[in-house]
Amino acid sequence: MPKRLNTVVNWAILVTLVILVFRPSGPAGGWIRAKYQAWQQRQHIAQVWGRLVGEPDSQVESPRVIVEFVDYQCPACRVVASAVSRATQRNEFDLVVRHLPLVLVHANARDAALAAICAESFGFLQEAHDALMEDDTWLEGSRWMDFAQHIGILDTDLTAYRQCLSNQTTVGRLEEDMDLAETLGIEGTPTFVTVSGVYRGIPGFSDALASLPES
Repeated sequence: MPKRLNTVVNWAILVTLVILVFRPSGPAGGWIRAKYQAWQQRQHIAQVWGRLVGEPDSQVESPRVIVEFVDYQCPACRVVASAVSRATQRNEFDLVVRHLPLVLVHANARDAALAAICAESFGFLQEAHDALMEDDTWLEGSRWMDFAQHIGILDTDLTAYRQCLSNQTTVGRLEEDMDLAETLGIEGTPTFVTVSGVYRGIPGFSDALASLPES
């Protein structure tokens, strides 16, 4: 009888340990949950990767591409901007800029995103991106024609640029970016996305770089 009792007790202890270890808040359960969430996130990224990089038919599995979601009024975006710029100049990766203006806290962020999108259509995204990150004068008012001239857009294109700021194609592009952010569960900036995962905040840039495949 004591032997049988010992067996029952041992099994009870084992079952209790298994429950404690593998429950969601337990060490193994937490590890399994984290791995599953990371896998699920990669699946979501794969589903929208072509849209993220602007190539809807893209089937590339491991490009050296980082997609950055930015808000031009976001202090953290500005802190990390110089590091991102230096790395792109060294050709460490290809950068794709997506926009997530946090309009509830940054009143001018949406207009800045539209200005950058229009600059991109004229081939001046990098110049617009750097100017919006490095210079605060655009916050003083919506002098976007002055801004366009400052970044190098020709005088002959200024009328088209002005029209671009309010046309539905530009607004649609911004809405597309925001929809992609929502699909990936991105709510703040800066956020960096590679085929391997979503990396948030200032430390997210170095994590995103580390996740890229060897060239």
